[in-house]
Amino acid sequence: MHLNAGVYIGEEQFDAAITEANRVINSGAYSIHTNYQELFMGDNDLRTNEIIWPIVHDGLVSQTWGGTTTIIRGGIGGTMMDDLRDGNPNVDFPDEAETLFGVPNGWEGYRTTSALVEKFPNAATNPDGSSPDGRAIFWTEGQSLEIETVDDFEDGYAVPKFNNIESATGERAPGVDQVSTDYPVFRLAEAYLILAEAEVEEDGSIGATTLAYLNELRQRAYGDNSGDVEISDVTLNWILDERARELYLESTRRTDLIRHEKFTGGDYIWPWKGGIDEGISTSSHLDIFPIPASDLIANPRLEQNPGYGQ
Repeated sequence: MHLNAGVYIGEEQFDAAITEANRVINSGAYSIHTNYQELFMGDNDLRTNEIIWPIVHDGLVSQTWGGTTTIIRGGIGGTMMDDLRDGNPNVDFPDEAETLFGVPNGWEGYRTTSALVEKFPNAATNPDGSSPDGRAIFWTEGQSLEIETVDDFEDGYAVPKFNNIESATGERAPGVDQVSTDYPVFRLAEAYLILAEAEVEEDGSIGATTLAYLNELRQRAYGDNSGDVEISDVTLNWILDERARELYLESTRRTDLIRHEKFTGGDYIWPWKGGIDEGISTSSHLDIFPIPASDLIANPRLEQNPGYGQ
């Protein structure tokens, strides 16, 4: 909230963001988990060392077709679901989705544009989408890097960052159609990134302690110190990209781009921005959502936000 205060209330509060991020970091209650993928698996309720605030899901007790069920099943399709690689489905074996991702099948929904893939070294050129940065979790088999047709699942890399497999057993977490993977609303890793951004905004650069925090995330991602950065590397643009690498599919990107004045306008273009495959500049009124028609009907005193008509 403090990091975004300049957008929300027109008053920058980077000093408060620094104070509160340090309060979390220095509490001693949290630590960075050693394995990035395990933060997004079916038994991630065990990862309270890093996950500070989760939305809890349970495939048996708190079933929902939304939440992480949608995130996991909505991003599975094509060769991720079955053994159609050889053109002959074999009913004697479970679907790939069951064994690899812990769900019965997928809904062939979202993929990523090349903009995210290209933020990871070599991921766009390696056939399997791999990168020395282990946070690059892409499925490329049967998928194209570029999206030519939005409703064709095979256009764009799939992004199975979340799954419903228990890391401890390698087996599917409890549930039938729904999943048991919790949704991490806030992690210690984001506190590190908030601290870095607020320091750059407030002081022009980060300090040595904050650099160590960032490199802790990078060392987890790379498995060694080959991805370490220096203080001079940590600009606002670098932090924005690092947030994309660390936090994709965690509901931060739109807010981040608005805060950096890149969500609308023409300074930052990505594929399909504005509904065009190559991307176009968009109007700044899109930084604010429209008020739903149902709310306007229910309360005639409401006025639609600028740019959306009535």
